[in-house]
Amino acid sequence: MKFRILEKIIKEKATQLELEAEYSGAWGVWGSSDSSSLLNKLYDYKNGIVVKHDLRPSEFYKIDDMEIGEPNEFKIEITEYKVKLAKSIQL
Repeated sequence: MKFRILEKIIKEKATQLELEAEYSGAWGVWGSSDSSSLLNKLYDYKNGIVVKHDLRPSEFYKIDDMEIGEPNEFKIEITEYKVKLAKSIQL
């Protein structure tokens, strides 16, 4: 899996969490904490890639096309995305 696909999955999940919190009325109090923590986890993971590959700021664009596999940190979100894709397949 390329990093850009992981980023897309996590951003979609964060948006979903925000909408669910907004709908349930928890937006002002606790609603954004789930989506924020998920996005922070993605940010930390991305910084780990930068450090691991010793990238300069001018080379950050390379992260999008890096093959990263399926990180265990995001196993639940990736699995949910795969299930959603599988359900959308028309036979």
